[in-house]
Amino acid sequence: MKRIFVVAISIVFFASATVQSRPAHAENHPLWQMYTALKSKKWVDLTQTFDTDTPHWKGFQAMTRKVLFDYDKDGFRAEEYCHVGQWGTHVDPPTHFHKGLRAQDQIDVKEMLMRLVVLRRAPPPIHWCPPAS
Repeated sequence: MKRIFVVAISIVFFASATVQSRPAHAENHPLWQMYTALKSKKWVDLTQTFDTDTPHWKGFQAMTRKVLFDYDKDGFRAEEYCHVGQWGTHVDPPTHFHKGLRAQDQIDVKEMLMRLVVLRRAPPPIHWCPPAS
């Protein structure tokens, strides 16, 4: 999941950082076409907040959070967060459940692109977003 985020952020950063300085002939570059296509799509923010009171499996300890540096004393703020890898929204690679199978770093980022399934608590209880015809 981190690899997808890094790739997406890298594309968006590169595209947005150079948007003002690109030459006219760059309009047809595949990167700009992809950037334009992505900007036109509906984006679903799956960001989840986490903190020491985030619900977690009873077998894991609660997350800890500690301020290492702070503005007044150090001129910047840095915090240390400590929690298990399976905290909140994440990807469980096959090796999480079966010894010897693929780990996260062995899964190609292209395999992470999947259809979206939305589960709701309010009626209707389950929606499936079928692919566009």
